Amino acid sequence: MIFEKIGYGTEEFLVCESSEIPLIEAALEKGNEKCSYIYLNPGKGYEWDNIIWLLAYKDRIKGLVIVGEQIDIYGIDQFENLEVLSFPETNEYAIDFSVFSKLKECRITWNTKYKNLDQCLLLEELAIWKFKSTTKSRNQLSKLYNLKKLKFVQGNIKDLDFIAKLEKLEIFEGHYQTKLENIEALGSLKSLKRVVLDICRKVLDYKALGSLVGLSYLMIAECSKMDSLEFIKEMKNLDFLSFYGTLVEDGDLSFCVGIKTVTFDDRKHYSHRREEFN
Repeated sequence: MIFEKIGYGTEEFLVCESSEIPLIEAALEKGNEKCSYIYLNPGKGYEWDNIIWLLAYKDRIKGLVIVGEQIDIYGIDQFENLEVLSFPETNEYAIDFSVFSKLKECRITWNTKYKNLDQCLLLEELAIWKFKSTTKSRNQLSKLYNLKKLKFVQGNIKDLDFIAKLEKLEIFEGHYQTKLENIEALGSLKSLKRVVLDICRKVLDYKALGSLVGLSYLMIAECSKMDSLEFIKEMKNLDFLSFYGTLVEDGDLSFCVGIKTVTFDDRKHYSHRREEFN
């Protein structure tokens, strides 16, 4: 049996190959703790199209990562002891996340049928693809007070007001947020250490980020133009700054001096060249 770190949590996951399922079942029967984190990926030898066989061991599974839309996730809401969960996009099932009371890390593609995500009170890391910003969905996320890392990829978010009370948040990432205009709420999250805005071309103002004096990592890549970088001047802990593909309108890059790593694309009106940093 093969165990790998796959970028979820700190545990090694058991890479399930269909040919080894009898061995895996035997290990689970014996209560082998090492087998409690399961990785199902057709590209890694998992040839079955369902997870039914795992239901017999549902109480022993703490981590379940499923890759590939060809795998039917029927029964996934019976794994009540999960601490780590990721599964592919599905429109078939209405999943009630209240059953996952022990969940700490979750990566999903959003579905309007999903409910009670706000009851995953231990959740610390959440990544959502194609988030649909509605009153109902925003309310679910606004109550995840233990979140430390939040990542959005694609979706229709226009503002971040609904995360303004997530006071433990340390990492925020927004990728391909083509409708995002207002990021003012980030400025109220003083615990933030890392912010990534990637291909967010409608953001109107970045000044709110200036209050994040504890920030150590800031990426604003391929985004709408910034009037100035003056808002970073109080970020004394900032040691990584990237604004590659994002125009700084006044061209004054003097605020970047002293930052350990600075990356950007050179422009004629900029006060400094990229080669002057790092």
